[in-house]
Amino acid sequence: MEGLTHLALAYLGMLGAIALWTWTVVRRSQRLEQRLAALERAGSEETVETPATVDAPAPSRETEPSKGEETAPLVKTDA
Repeated sequence: MEGLTHLALAYLGMLGAIALWTWTVVRRSQRLEQRLAALERAGSEETVETPATVDAPAPSRETEPSKGEETAPLVKTDA
């Protein structure tokens, strides 16, 4: 009978651990949903406008060749 008691206690402990883990996951999910809802509310209230004076950076000649300009392949040299 002692082995059956240990087995029953082990099952009860396992069920308790699963219940605790499930409750923790559900609470985290609820908090995440609350935070996302608050973020969505905050994002819909404020409109972010980009200033007209800010321009995109000009493309670099080092990375983008101009029309008609050919690029030379990189050659590895042993020094």
